[in-house]
Amino acid sequence: SLKSPVARVRGTISTTALSSSMSTDPAIAELYKRKSRPEYIPGRIDDPDYVRIFDTTLRDGEQSPGATLTSSEKLEIARNLAKLGVDIIEAGFPIASPDDFAGVKQIADVVGNEVFEDG
Repeated sequence: SLKSPVARVRGTISTTALSSSMSTDPAIAELYKRKSRPEYIPGRIDDPDYVRIFDTTLRDGEQSPGATLTSSEKLEIARNLAKLGVDIIEAGFPIASPDDFAGVKQIADVVGNEVFEDG
């Protein structure tokens, strides 16, 4: 099972430390407040402060010798990437095989339709 995305991304900062600092200092709370993502329009980002994140972990990750992921592991990784706010997830090579096609379709169907309360 994957560890908390917050713990992985923020390194040594725990979610407890984040929430306690957020509750005591409004300025810090504002820094960590997640803005909703802008509508995806290819080639256009209206907010000059927004950085679009394009992740190829699921596509390129299995190109390393000895690296293989099950469909459920790929789905778990894709869900965590989406929770982190990744805008575009390249889920694999659907043309490579019927199994790859089914895995990419499952990620698109499940993760592509999940809605998170914080954006």
